[in-house]
Amino acid sequence: MIKHNRRFISYGFLLALLLGLGGCQLTLVAPFDPETRSMLVRYSVEVDVFWVKMQQHSTAQRQYVNYQQRYEDIELNMLVLLKLNQMRNSNTESIKQLQNLLTLWQQDKANHRQKNGFKDFILKRRLNQYQRMFNAMLAAEDAKNI
Repeated sequence: MIKHNRRFISYGFLLALLLGLGGCQLTLVAPFDPETRSMLVRYSVEVDVFWVKMQQHSTAQRQYVNYQQRYEDIELNMLVLLKLNQMRNSNTESIKQLQNLLTLWQQDKANHRQKNGFKDFILKRRLNQYQRMFNAMLAAEDAKNI
């Protein structure tokens, strides 16, 4: 009787262990890349400066044509960063973040072109939103350095 109880407990423990381990998943992440981090910092500053400079002008001076070249330059930088991240193995989260950033940037560019201006309230929101997005991407890249 004691042998059966021990065997039952052993099998129960083994089953619980296997079920517990089955719930664990190994997720690989790309290694830390100091160049990518440096680019994120640089582009974050470029985007901040873009919105801050726009805030410094009156609403009447915020026509799309005055910002078109900067939109395109910054978009190109984002595309380069996206491409570099796509070439890194196990980097899906960073790729998703950059795709979201690029989509937002392209939407803002299209809205600015369509409305030919930007209101102060929207500028403040965008500045904060882009800062949060870049901060999240920088934190994710820094986490790869652990």
